[in-house]
Amino acid sequence: MIDLWLPIYLIIKKNEYSLYSDQGIFIPNINREVLDILQKTPSNYQIKAFNVEGVKLDLFNRYREALSLSQDDEFTTASLIETIRPFLVFYKKLNKYTKQTKRLKKTTLLFRDVLAVAKDPEKTFFEDLPHALGFKDTDIASDSEVY
Repeated sequence: MIDLWLPIYLIIKKNEYSLYSDQGIFIPNINREVLDILQKTPSNYQIKAFNVEGVKLDLFNRYREALSLSQDDEFTTASLIETIRPFLVFYKKLNKYTKQTKRLKKTTLLFRDVLAVAKDPEKTFFEDLPHALGFKDTDIASDSEVY
């Protein structure tokens, strides 16, 4: 019964969680191949529920505003992918020199390096990028001017 129920549940609730491989890599799309492998080796995957509300949701909407995307009242997998994609495309389009040079401002280097190793979009947006730009969790939570 669980073999039938689990894929159905994952498909129905796909916007309420994120799926990760055992290497911690975000799996943006759940298709037949992913479901087949998931059923064969479920221990190789992790499901992470979204906990984005309050200050985190405001920060997320600021990212969306900077990208000229519509503001969302709730955080979903689709909105996460739509928001992270321009950042990753930007990094991918950088030439080899720009990806390797150390002749940039420290915050620029940290920002670039976060994008280079990003595996978890939620962690990238709410932990890694703010820290790379010099913000602390307490700064973000206590000051609305930060974002």
